[in-house]
Amino acid sequence: MLNTTISRTNLLLLLVVAVGLSLTACGGGGRINNDESKHAKFINDSKMNNSAVISLDTLYFKGEPYAIYNQKGFSIASFYEFYAITGEKAIEVLPYSSGEGSATSNHEYRFFGTCTGMSAYVDFNFSAIKVCENVINNNLMSTTGLRPIDVGNFCKAHPRPAKFNPGLLKVKREMTKEIKISQGSGEIFQGNVLIGKFTQGSAKSADLKKSNAVYKVNFTNNQLCATIRFGEFKVDRQADPNMEVLTEFDGLISRMNIDAANQTFDIDAFKQAIQFLVQKGYL
Repeated sequence: MLNTTISRTNLLLLLVVAVGLSLTACGGGGRINNDESKHAKFINDSKMNNSAVISLDTLYFKGEPYAIYNQKGFSIASFYEFYAITGEKAIEVLPYSSGEGSATSNHEYRFFGTCTGMSAYVDFNFSAIKVCENVINNNLMSTTGLRPIDVGNFCKAHPRPAKFNPGLLKVKREMTKEIKISQGSGEIFQGNVLIGKFTQGSAKSADLKKSNAVYKVNFTNNQLCATIRFGEFKVDRQADPNMEVLTEFDGLISRMNIDAANQTFDIDAFKQAIQFLVQKGYL
């Protein structure tokens, strides 16, 4: 009985140690410090080793303060925040699942300030230091904020991973048939085959100077396929004959001109966007 008790105790201790080591590995181990008395040592280590360390609430690189750092959540689902030394929020890094049934190995980098609305997606193991090194190695920040050109290059190199396979959601039909839009029922046909549905709304442009028509296009199972935006009124479409098509599959924004013949009525501009989605294999 005594031996059994000891065995169980040792097993418990081993489990505790294993978990502790695992969490240390996830966080970055000896390069993260929360002890005020060790703060100076960590800064010196960063300088001597030309490395990144996190001490208290600051990320240091080569011994110099690089950014204010904050971590939330827990080891397998951590959220990371970076602020410029001057205090402005710059980057938020959070777990991102690339699709149904997939493990969360990707992280989304959301940018603020001069790069608000921009995102990049990077696949890496959970590690606070790894996140910091990605920020540093890609030259995303200075002590006063983001570097827009480098952020743009980073986002371009790391687009959003595909969420689903549109080939499994598209309806079989004769691809040479004409696209037909039923505005009353919110349905999209190719020939006589229903290939999608849509809803129509509106939203103010970012500068609040005009109202945009916003169409949500869904597959027949109601999963979102794309979001389409263009000027809501004829005068807006003629003054700015452009539209944006955001495809949910890959997160890409395609910008194109609205043909002159399709500028008068919004449904014609919408049909042009649907033809684009069909031709490119999205719908």
